[in-house]
Amino acid sequence: MPKITDLYDDDRPREKIAKKGVGTLSNRELISAILGRGVSGRDVTKISADIEKILDKTGGDPSYKELLEVTGMGMAKAAQIVAVFELSRRYMEDDSKVVKISCPEDVLPVVEDIRSKQQEYFICITLNGACEVIKRHTISKGLLNQSLVQPREVFADA
Repeated sequence: MPKITDLYDDDRPREKIAKKGVGTLSNRELISAILGRGVSGRDVTKISADIEKILDKTGGDPSYKELLEVTGMGMAKAAQIVAVFELSRRYMEDDSKVVKISCPEDVLPVVEDIRSKQQEYFICITLNGACEVIKRHTISKGLLNQSLVQPREVFADA
């Protein structure tokens, strides 16, 4: 795996984005572009390869703690990576698509993003008179097998 400094200028992730567009980069190159640089003794391409393995393992939902275990990742870079994924997730939620709830199975697409989570989530889905989803609220993120909820939090947006 070549170091970033060993690559031609046009093959470096940031320069490649500028000249060819972000869609031409591999996942590893995108991670390298986000990180920017490595640390002493550890090039950004090696760090990116380790992060890519974590992303493959977690289905694209890395935890802050998992990222800190990568050699060369500090608190700032780990926070930067999880922030990028959270921001992307928020923007990818399609609020313009009207979802109608007529049976319990109709709720599944609305809560799809928490399917692989390892903790309890208490979610409130607000519907209008036509049973269409207005908003989804995450009221509480709990522990492994429980979630504490106050009634005022559930009914605050009702």
